[in-house]
Amino acid sequence: MHASDAATVRTGLIYGLAAYGIWGIVPVYFKLVGAIPPRELLAHRIVWSALFLLGLLAITGKLRAFANVFSNRRALGMLALSTMFIAGNWYVFIYSVMTNQILQGSLGYFILPLVNVAFGTLFFGEKMRPPQWAALIFATGGVLVLILWLGIVPWISLTLAFSFSIYGIIRKHAPVEGTVGLTVETVLLSPIALTCLLFWANNDGLVFGNTDGTLDAMVVLSGLITSVPLIFFAKAVQRLRLVTIGFLQYISPTLAFSIAVLVYHEPFPLPYQVGYGLIWCGLAIFVGEAFYRGWRSRRPLREERRQEELLAREMEIMS
Repeated sequence: MHASDAATVRTGLIYGLAAYGIWGIVPVYFKLVGAIPPRELLAHRIVWSALFLLGLLAITGKLRAFANVFSNRRALGMLALSTMFIAGNWYVFIYSVMTNQILQGSLGYFILPLVNVAFGTLFFGEKMRPPQWAALIFATGGVLVLILWLGIVPWISLTLAFSFSIYGIIRKHAPVEGTVGLTVETVLLSPIALTCLLFWANNDGLVFGNTDGTLDAMVVLSGLITSVPLIFFAKAVQRLRLVTIGFLQYISPTLAFSIAVLVYHEPFPLPYQVGYGLIWCGLAIFVGEAFYRGWRSRRPLREERRQEELLAREMEIMS
């Protein structure tokens, strides 16, 4: 791996870790705004995200790039498609948190890497090394234990997994910079979200604006909480292979799982214990193999630098 390639991967990993770390703890935020109905909160997420992102583009001088997307049929078509998947994903995730089903939501994001790995190998020709296959087998076994032992169709989990996997694939191949693309997506959704908010305000009434200012402020912050990890994700997915993205995504559900069990005391029966244990074994194999390969790849570089330093010292002595 060349130094420039290594730097790209390293940057991608930083963005990926930041994105999935934020997503892992975001259930706490949605619990705090639990007085807002899921549909209303989704509409607010869209509107406030659009405003935040447009402001960010104005500050960074990218408004022209944003406007140019609307004259690029291919880019606009891909972003219109990705918009549908991310909106569905947002709603189902909010619903899972507000109906005390964080564990099933976290299961969805444990399934997600398997879907990404499958798409990467089946449709994009990405190769997996033997330890990665072993990790995938452990993780798949864990998911199957959860599904078969519990005896239910986890629709929340499956919807979250497939919607976000397809979204990631579309964004990986969309010819648009990450922040610009996300802004286009939220702007495309904003007229629908505003129409819904106005309709609900005139018929059922809105919670936003009719409670305390703290709750309203937290709803406004949903734009920031929504946009920042998605910006990081878009930057990560452009720099990393789908296989790597797939396994990084275990960070988010692990954090969400911990919050569900330790903070909100959701039940953690034996099927979850066995299934999650197998999944964590797979993750340990993947991470261990990745660190080992990184260490092996750096050894020649360290040796080369050592030889250069020795040669420099010899030249100094000779001079």
